[in-house]
This record gives sequence, structure tokens and C-alpha cells, in this order.
Amino acid sequence: MGATLVGIPSGQAPNTYMEQTLFRLPYTGMQGSISNSIQICFPGKDRCAHTLYPDLMPTYQDYQRYNFDVQTEILYLLDKIKSAPHSHTNPAEKYQK
Repeated sequence: MGATLVGIPSGQAPNTYMEQTLFRLPYTGMQGSISNSIQICFPGKDRCAHTLYPDLMPTYQDYQRYNFDVQTEILYLLDKIKSAPHSHTNPAEKYQK
């Protein structure tokens, strides 16, 4: 959808089993559950199928540079935006002569 993900990989896999059906074994009374569907977001061999990797991942040194602030990802992204070429110009200016 065009978004840029920033941060560290989440613990949840995009391709994962979902929804569950609870059951109880009639003789032992043991309870359990079984998945009854799977969510497929990426082809099976895709790098992101089992771990969703952000587009921009701060390193340990980046976190250290921001003193392990809880807002490190935001600070990191703001610095990336500031250092991007022509980030200080108005996009409309390129069409002006």
C-alpha cells in the first residue's frame, strides 16, 4: 500500500495460523485447540513470510545514539527524512521556472 515500515521485526509472522476451534476430549476431559485457517500475506519463500522485516531498521548503534529512547524509531526516521536529498525544498518548486 506504499507505506514505509520503520523499527524492528515483530514477533508475529505475517503468514500464520489463525482462528481456532476449542475442543474437549470426551474420556479424559483434556482441553485443547486447533487452528482452522491460515493467513497468507506473502509467498512461502518470501523473506517476509515468517518474519515481517521493516524497510528501515535501526541498528544497536542507532538505539545507542538516541540513548535507547522509547521514541528511537521516530527520531531515527526524522533524521533520515532530514538527511534525504532536497528534503528541505517544497515539492511544488521543481515545477516552477
